[in-house]
Amino acid sequence: MLLAASLSLQMWVACDYAGEVVLELKDVQNFKLTEERTPSSTTLCISGLAFHSSMAVKGINTARAGSDLEVRILLTPTRAGLTGNFNYKVTVDDDVKRVLFGRERALIWRRTSETPRVK
Repeated sequence: MLLAASLSLQMWVACDYAGEVVLELKDVQNFKLTEERTPSSTTLCISGLAFHSSMAVKGINTARAGSDLEVRILLTPTRAGLTGNFNYKVTVDDDVKRVLFGRERALIWRRTSETPRVK
């Protein structure tokens, strides 16, 4: 009974305001971010492995918050056909200054003077 209560509490803590389980950067193994730049756009390739043995990646949400782009990897209990691996491409709009990961808003990318902006 104590184990079930503990697991229930852990799941509740990991849920955001919409009841979704969101992956945090500290819980990602082999996190990798690469930047693909062209004169007209910036795309980030974000990949890694959710370090939760009983959870699998079900999707990604992005949301704007001022000049920030928030990236949230959504998790679900493990089932056939799903894994903990993720590999997503995210287009960064010209006016985005930072990209943040998870509910904890860990900084994973910041626009620099070398990052081209469409004029």
